[in-house]
Amino acid sequence: MSRARTASGPRPARPAGRRPAGRPVAAPDRGVSTTGPGGRLAVYEAGLSALQRRDYATAAARFEEVLAPPRGGLDRDHADIEERARTYLRLCERTLNPPSAAPKSLEERIYAATIALNDGRTATARPYLEDVARTRPGDDHAEYMLAVACMLDEDVAGARAHLARAIELNPDNRVKARLDPDLQGLCNGPAAFRPDEGAKRERNS
Repeated sequence: MSRARTASGPRPARPAGRRPAGRPVAAPDRGVSTTGPGGRLAVYEAGLSALQRRDYATAAARFEEVLAPPRGGLDRDHADIEERARTYLRLCERTLNPPSAAPKSLEERIYAATIALNDGRTATARPYLEDVARTRPGDDHAEYMLAVACMLDEDVAGARAHLARAIELNPDNRVKARLDPDLQGLCNGPAAFRPDEGAKRERNS
């Protein structure tokens, strides 16, 4: 909220380069607040925006704010923001401090694939994710990321199949897909795939 100003006549000019005493210098990229009903959601969205710009340091700071106490106050559709913020924070930390060795465990492959996707390197990400999906068939996160990778490669059919599987394994991925800019081409439009279709198939099975 801007600070109210009173009409008190012209103000004397200040010497260049000096600030009034007692006024702290505003930190850059802090245009959101965690207070209020939508505060934490705004901070989370600011983190996503920084992540999309590949500004990992700023994104990490925003996700840390989301996870800082006090927490709570999110509606049901956004109740998983803390989990997603925690995942993205780990991604930022690993990007800023990349491991020296090639990924070995399944978790390391998922992290490596996430970093590759954020850099647009789908040819690197997809083999890691396909290996995780084969080794651990119930991993909805790997299926979801494969849907994103397919969309980035303009493989719409593959994206539909992987997103449907991700929703079948975890219905919460419906909301996540609607909010994910990488899947907007798949989730929006009159003839688009509806994430709710995964839930319908699950109820009818």
